Amino acid sequence: MNGKPDRVDPTVETLLNDFVFRDCRLGEHPKVRARLCWLEGDVLVTRETAPPNVDLAGVRTPLNHSVSGYALRTNAVTVVANIEAAVRFAPPFLQSIRSLLTVPLSGGPEILGVLNLDSTDGNFFSEADIGRSQLLGALLVYSRFRHLRVSSPVTASLGLALKRVRGELGPHLLGVLQDDPEQLRRLSPSQFERFVANRLDRMGYDVTLSGSTSQRDGGIDLIAIPKVRTVGSFLIAGQVKHHRGEQKVPRGDVDRLLAWKDSPFRLALLVTNTTYTGDARWVADQMANRSFLRLRDFDDLKRWIEDNFDSEKDWREIQDCITLAPGIVVKVPRSRLETSGSIWRLSGVTKLKKWPQGHDR
Repeated sequence: MNGKPDRVDPTVETLLNDFVFRDCRLGEHPKVRARLCWLEGDVLVTRETAPPNVDLAGVRTPLNHSVSGYALRTNAVTVVANIEAAVRFAPPFLQSIRSLLTVPLSGGPEILGVLNLDSTDGNFFSEADIGRSQLLGALLVYSRFRHLRVSSPVTASLGLALKRVRGELGPHLLGVLQDDPEQLRRLSPSQFERFVANRLDRMGYDVTLSGSTSQRDGGIDLIAIPKVRTVGSFLIAGQVKHHRGEQKVPRGDVDRLLAWKDSPFRLALLVTNTTYTGDARWVADQMANRSFLRLRDFDDLKRWIEDNFDSEKDWREIQDCITLAPGIVVKVPRSRLETSGSIWRLSGVTKLKKWPQGHDR
């Protein structure tokens, strides 16, 4: 790949400074400094930095006896938790740092440079930061060299980095949704499927997705079975409907799932991030369908996001009692979470603004 950078690229530097790392732009980060160094011969030359630093622009770092050189030779992201343990690798202008994360930058087989993130705090970086840093590195390379080829190994590496960071940020999705459940609308259909599968997993089911959201699946997106296999184990057929607007799920989707009654599936679950039409709810509420079909909408998902799987609302299709024969009525046992108040009832609660003097704590 031709076109090695010989000066600061304003577009690349803006991207570097605007990138959010641990909830803060790198250009304003109180604990992290970023340096983009391009390979020129046998040295790395610092060009773009965050925050912008004219004094660092043009600084040349030998590949030998440097963490950056080690990262390039091994072609692996390198995390140094305690820079004092590797002080012989550090050039003079890095003596104040205590931890370092270095990402090799490449365009296919060609090594282009490194992205260095450093901090004055020891043990600041961890493996959890690798995905984000690789994504940033791929974006920076793509931004620098995108004008050279319409399709290149850089584009492919960007795609791989995006795939990895999506996987690593998956655990963080729940935190985002807990802060704002409306963000469910911003998910892609496949992301929404994986979210529903994750919630069923938390409920105690093993879940298998049937495949791509665009392929023909017979109206079934996922299959679930209780993790604890007992005589009462059963198969669940799940269908997931995601909408970015206010569109309601119509009766047709309910009918397609009901077609799986009297099959290997003993329960059907239809989940949406919006709600259902009145006609769809009417069909699902018929006595012949209530024992097989469950409709869950945005209000239910808000409980699931908070790991609340024991709400009475999730029992709404199950009757309180069943008549087994004339005059013989059996109450259906209900799951109930005990609270300290129900186990040990107190007559009253005293609130103290200040601990009384002369009393031990």
